[in-house]
Amino acid sequence: MKSNFVYTIFLVAGLAAALLVFYGLRDRKRFEEKVTLKRKDKIPYGTEVAYRTLPVLFPGASVSSSKSMPGFWDSLSMDRSRQAYICITPNFDPDEFEMGKIIDFVKAGNDVFVSSFELSYNAEERLIRNSESSSVNYTVKTRFSSDSLSLSLLRPGKKTWYYPGSGESSYFTRLDTSRALVLGEEEGVPDFIQLNSGRGHFFLHRAPLAFSNYFLLHKHNMEYYERAMSYLSPGINRIVWDEYFLTRRHRSEGKQSWFSVLMKYPGLSTAVIIGLLTLLVYALAEMRRKQRFIPEYKKPRNDSMDFVKTIGRLYYEKGDHKNLAKKMAAYFLEHVRSRYKIPTSALDEKFVKTLQFKTGVQADSIQGIVNDIKRMEEADNLNAHQLNEFYKKLENFYRTA
Repeated sequence: MKSNFVYTIFLVAGLAAALLVFYGLRDRKRFEEKVTLKRKDKIPYGTEVAYRTLPVLFPGASVSSSKSMPGFWDSLSMDRSRQAYICITPNFDPDEFEMGKIIDFVKAGNDVFVSSFELSYNAEERLIRNSESSSVNYTVKTRFSSDSLSLSLLRPGKKTWYYPGSGESSYFTRLDTSRALVLGEEEGVPDFIQLNSGRGHFFLHRAPLAFSNYFLLHKHNMEYYERAMSYLSPGINRIVWDEYFLTRRHRSEGKQSWFSVLMKYPGLSTAVIIGLLTLLVYALAEMRRKQRFIPEYKKPRNDSMDFVKTIGRLYYEKGDHKNLAKKMAAYFLEHVRSRYKIPTSALDEKFVKTLQFKTGVQADSIQGIVNDIKRMEEADNLNAHQLNEFYKKLENFYRTA
């Protein structure tokens, strides 16, 4: 058995090593295509580079992040000006209350920069269609391209940047340029506009992948980020990078099972697979039964019957046939009383007929037993032949009743 255990250990270790090598090679070659746009993510479509560059672009401003609801920021004040709120998210979906807080923040003399593929109904209504400061007639389309993204900024002079990554973006197909200032284009259609409200500005950008690590680190694309941020008002002293809509988006996607969460991470998924394989090998190796042999269960013996037979044999060997016959008669009468509920005080014709009716035994057989009991009471002694005949009559009754 020890040799089997050693082979099992070597087999599990070999499988584990093979899986680690396989997943290591696979992870080395795989390009992470997940779009998170989170400031701490170093993957291609995270925004760590953009967030870390803000203090360089705005050296006089304090930079922080927030996951709080609009209007309840820790680092921004609704009563101050020269502040900026930057939101890079796949879906900008504030409700009516949140959108109202953002508009009030802009009117107080602050800037809001939003880059998103999609806008919620409340954002469209307050920012574009029915805004007090800008009633822009527009439509939006979403472009899906898997091979490249090409973006241009128009001011102060037109310049174009591109990268060979995911090209998902949105753009405006129709705008009232007398109310919306076009700052950027994608292949000739506007995707970056400026709207004014009160003393502040709202910048609406439709290609958030332009602020991903992959785009900014490709050749000279950091210049695109620098020029896009240069449109914000000069003299900004406080900037908040918002992740509230990113976290709310993930919550709205619904709960995932614990197994799917584990399998999202390469390290954990490898550990789970190795664990399952180990359990499988252990189960196969331990399928053989190891417990002691269970002896066959014997039906309990009826010791009382053995006792009765022993006593009967004792009486028979001593030649006390009458005493043994009396005990056999007493057992017969007790059996009739308990089994058939027939009184045995008078062994007459009525007793014979009642017992014959309930047992189905012939009346002659019952009458013979009754006669032997009566003769036994009157006789001084019984011989072995008489005892044997009485025993046969009782056995015949028990067998046929």
